[in-house]
Amino acid sequence: MEKFASFALCGTYNTRESYGKTLSEQQPDGQTSSLDIKHTKSFLHCKVLCDTDIRCRAAEFNFDLSSCTTFASKMFSGFTTNKATSTFVREGF
Repeated sequence: MEKFASFALCGTYNTRESYGKTLSEQQPDGQTSSLDIKHTKSFLHCKVLCDTDIRCRAAEFNFDLSSCTTFASKMFSGFTTNKATSTFVREGF
């Protein structure tokens, strides 16, 4: 599993920007629900969708489906391998 540092916009504009990491070829596992599922054109757009929602803690982008699924805390239990996805995980907010 590759990890890359990522910086992004913050959902609350009166605080410092959020930061997180990109998990290449990883998707959230044990999903109980999601905040939103949208058709998007890029992983970057998916990250922005997460960054503009204060509840979002992870955003999964599926390259095959061009879809973005956002998750709040406790909506997933961990991560599993999926070559068609990358996931942005917020660490600071």
